[in-house]
Amino acid sequence: MPQQIRPFYTPYMNRTPFIETLKNLAEQSGYDFYTATPEEMPAVVKSYPAMWLETPQFHSIEGHNHGHITYNVKLSLLREGRKLSPEERASAVAFMEQSLLDIVEALSDTPLVAAVEELTISACSPRSTPHGAIGACATAQIVTIF
Repeated sequence: MPQQIRPFYTPYMNRTPFIETLKNLAEQSGYDFYTATPEEMPAVVKSYPAMWLETPQFHSIEGHNHGHITYNVKLSLLREGRKLSPEERASAVAFMEQSLLDIVEALSDTPLVAAVEELTISACSPRSTPHGAIGACATAQIVTIF
């Protein structure tokens, strides 16, 4: 009887539960969740406050049947900012930066995530939106377990 060849674990097997986990964390934190490419973001985000996840990019894989998949991730929290004073904008961005830190901390406590590496959080300007959105962005390498 010939030996069966097992398929190599693909990165897409962790991507879906990872996105679902972030969606749940967004909803628990009071954000509508959206995921798309940067070019699609202005057309995709329909309401605020919002969490927007750029399509996670596969970075690396370690292991065959058990191991780690690492994704490069960019996550943004957005809110309408057109009518805010400069002081209100600064306060809103500071709040969103802290919220991102809290969400990433909660993400790192889930069974799917082994580590969050190279985390940066900063104010960011989302692509042009009809709502004059302001935001805070986080980039990181997220190491998931399979």
